[in-house]
Amino acid sequence: MLWSCSAASSPSAPDAGHTALAIDAFTATPSELTEGQSTTLAWTLTGAVTITISPDVGALAADQRSVTVKPVTTTTYTLTATDDAGAPQTRAVTVTVHPRIALEIGSFTATPSDLALGQSTTLAWSLAGAAGVAISPDVGALAAGQTSVAVIPADTTTYTLTARDDAGATQSRTVTVTVHPRKVGDWTYYGAREGLSRDIRDVSADEGGNVYVAGVDALYAKQRGDEKFLRFDAANGGLSRKCNDWSYSTKVAQLPPTPFTLCPVISVAGAAPGGAFVGYDGFDFSFICDLQDVVCLEQPLAGWALDSGGADVVAFDGKSLSLTRHVLTGGPPHVVCDYLHDQWTKKCQPAPGQQPLASLPYWTTGRRLLHRVDHVAVNHNAWSLMYGDAWMGGQHATLAALIAKPQQRGWWDPIAELDASTQDEWKDARYFWEHLHPVVTWTASNGAQSVYYGQGYAVSINPQDGAPWGSNGARTAYVPVNQGGYGETFSRQDWWMGPAAQVVDHADGKTTDWMYGADIWPDVPPFIPASLGDGTPDDSVRALSHCQDGTVWVGSFTHGLAQLDAWGNVIQKVSLPDNFAGAVALACDWGGAGAGTLWIGLGTGGVLRRTTDGHFQDMTVAGAPAFASQPVRSIQLDRWGSGGRVVYFAFGAVSDKSGAITAPGGVAAYAGP
Repeated sequence: MLWSCSAASSPSAPDAGHTALAIDAFTATPSELTEGQSTTLAWTLTGAVTITISPDVGALAADQRSVTVKPVTTTTYTLTATDDAGAPQTRAVTVTVHPRIALEIGSFTATPSDLALGQSTTLAWSLAGAAGVAISPDVGALAAGQTSVAVIPADTTTYTLTARDDAGATQSRTVTVTVHPRKVGDWTYYGAREGLSRDIRDVSADEGGNVYVAGVDALYAKQRGDEKFLRFDAANGGLSRKCNDWSYSTKVAQLPPTPFTLCPVISVAGAAPGGAFVGYDGFDFSFICDLQDVVCLEQPLAGWALDSGGADVVAFDGKSLSLTRHVLTGGPPHVVCDYLHDQWTKKCQPAPGQQPLASLPYWTTGRRLLHRVDHVAVNHNAWSLMYGDAWMGGQHATLAALIAKPQQRGWWDPIAELDASTQDEWKDARYFWEHLHPVVTWTASNGAQSVYYGQGYAVSINPQDGAPWGSNGARTAYVPVNQGGYGETFSRQDWWMGPAAQVVDHADGKTTDWMYGADIWPDVPPFIPASLGDGTPDDSVRALSHCQDGTVWVGSFTHGLAQLDAWGNVIQKVSLPDNFAGAVALACDWGGAGAGTLWIGLGTGGVLRRTTDGHFQDMTVAGAPAFASQPVRSIQLDRWGSGGRVVYFAFGAVSDKSGAITAPGGVAAYAGP
């Protein structure tokens, strides 16, 4: 046997240029998505010459490492890679596709949907299919998944929720939050958001419960239950344009008479249901000449300046306001309301030692000294013929009156006896009784005799007999009904004041009180009005208010309070508590359990209440708006509206030295006991 030998076979040696095929990873990010969304397929591998992905993708570049796909259903993607010898490897990944959820706003609510100013509400919502959400106004975009947000709306607001899906489609839903006036306990507050001006001077209600506010630039009015005030001026309410675009000048007589504008609205008094009296500021001539020089008063001023200011009578139906008549607050020629003469008669006889009326300029030209009407009080005694009489105080006047039912009461109408052209000039003064005031005389340091008339800051009417009371700051007086010439009928029209005449010669012989004016806080002689220089302060009376029993409270800016009986006798004097000063507004309450208590508005800001047992309550309310701590201009009762009496307070604005308002005023209504 022969044996043959040959070399044994062995494996081929590796190719130095060949890389082994390997798929290290194949992923989908995200691996779960909603219909319409995309995912990114990504992979890492080595040794691949070709790459394909199925389904739907196909062949890819060998060096590509990702691709974006948008599957419409759940899909398993398979990555297939081959090497240079054609050998394949595969790796699979599944992308789960959830059906698209349709965009839908399930709910959008506000809790609470009614709130008072300053309170917050929570906006809440439920959504489906939303990729983003935003709320307007004031809120903006919100975080994904957020379902509520708290807001504090400044006024009644409609909020809009807008939801967006990932395709850009949107849906919206709205909810309205009603914001009522700020309410804290028994107090409700009204300001600019309720339609009022920034400058508040007076507030009053008529016998139908309608509320009126003197807001300087206009008259504001609302029905008692309404939350917003309506604004009325010359354009939409017919209020009288009696002021001029003038500047203070001694050449006022030469100023052009146009354009006429609405005078500042500074006082208001509600009357019969749907009616009110509106008082205006007028041309201030006090800087031109000495107020006691009648010739200076009458001659340099143009007629428009003398007729500026005055008052309007208006009607309000809850939605619109209209002018009933304008009141020219002056006395026509041949009529003089002067205590030295037999006034408002045809005799016109001067008192002994006084000059005849015919020698005075205002005998032939008329006298118009009451331009600024600071305060109005209306007689509400419906059982009396004096019902509706409107008594006014202001510039150079303690008391002046527009007379109701003049023919029934025997009024002598001097305007009817004027010639036709003069009648037309004075028609707005018909049934107006010009003015009356107590005066004080004193001897100045140079020996000259001077007379102080003051201003009619305070007016009130006795509900028992209808007697009007007024103060010029220094002295307080009233017109006795059926004794002083005034009453339901007129036996004469030369009215006189009470209480009983006081002629007081002080120890130094320099001071004399005239004409029935009560000096409640007697002066230390010599009397010199505080407004005219250093001296003893006068009574500084700024407010009067009658209680239901006919007694009257007197408020002094410097002395505190005094209570007088119906004849002017002092019942008591009361100092304000420490840290409180300036009783500039008063209202004796008539309301149920509060009857007889006294509301006191302070010139330094805020409100006090004096109970019938003599205790004072600081009525500062935590949470009240800032204006409730500002000076009080007026306090008035609404005794007639349904739902019980309401006490209204007018808080004035605060201004800087230039007159610019730095803190606006407002109105408060108290409906508590």
